[in-house]
Amino acid sequence: VRINRAVARMFGYKSTDEMMTLPPTVLYQNPADYAALLDELYIQGSLSDRVVQMKAADGVTFWASMTVSGQFGKDGILEWIDGVIANVTERKVAFDHLRDLSERDGLTAIYNRRMALNLLRLELERARRYSHPLSLVMFDIDRFKLVNDTFGHDIGDIVIRTIAELVQRDLRRSDVLARWGGEEFVIICPETNLEGATGLAEKVRNSILNHGFPFAGKVTISDGVASFRDSNDSEDSLVKRADKAMYVSKERGRNCVTDEASVL
Repeated sequence: VRINRAVARMFGYKSTDEMMTLPPTVLYQNPADYAALLDELYIQGSLSDRVVQMKAADGVTFWASMTVSGQFGKDGILEWIDGVIANVTERKVAFDHLRDLSERDGLTAIYNRRMALNLLRLELERARRYSHPLSLVMFDIDRFKLVNDTFGHDIGDIVIRTIAELVQRDLRRSDVLARWGGEEFVIICPETNLEGATGLAEKVRNSILNHGFPFAGKVTISDGVASFRDSNDSEDSLVKRADKAMYVSKERGRNCVTDEASVL
């Protein structure tokens, strides 16, 4: 019905008249977002500070906040929308950065322990509800203190980052790698039984064993594998069994994989 000049400038159009000739979906990076917005307006009547990715006249995308209310006729049909829109790209980027800081490990950029626990909790709920398999791999870099003491912490940091990169290459899209702390890592393996996760752990171990690390030379890891048992299983019990299996690998001479079935 009407837009002001500020909105036209925001989207990069020369005039309000030019912009008014366009269908609304052209302004959305994902046209489905417009359909979803209309659906919610029919249900709720209004939306406050809804952040959506928009598209300017030159194709450049930006994040916008919309606060809108639907104006309905007597027959309940949505006739038009009143609202305001603001470019909040800087706010969105800052928010995403803060979220990354809370979820990601600063050295490797993979998930941190806090996020790993949250994701493991969600996967356990799914495993309980649908009786699907779920496994956890925990591994530790062997004699990592010796690496730091011999070559320095800078080389130690390179080893940790490189291991994170190597492991990521061996994972499926559904697997989740996280740094548990120090030189320990975990891999959450949805839809994977004990045998499958043990095979993955062996693949990861071999990838690291066969990689030549600058200065540090050969680096090995010790793995422990545990799988979801029943509805009484928790993230704490699963982690403890994987951790126990990992330390059995240490006791067996390191550079090996132990699954929980072999330590019961």
